[in-house]
Amino acid sequence: MVFHKPSLSMFFLENIGFKLSVDETTLTIGELYTITTNKVAKDRKGVPIVIIQGPQS
Repeated sequence: MVFHKPSLSMFFLENIGFKLSVDETTLTIGELYTITTNKVAKDRKGVPIVIIQGPQS
């Protein structure tokens, strides 16, 4: 098994909360991102806590 080190990480610790969601998305072809958001965040739909770029496909 091979593990890849993430090449991009962004942390927004001020947005942390109790109800979290984890999603994966591609912004461009071959770039996979894992995004953790706070679902109960001050009248906003969902604010990011962590964004991590995954391995290239």
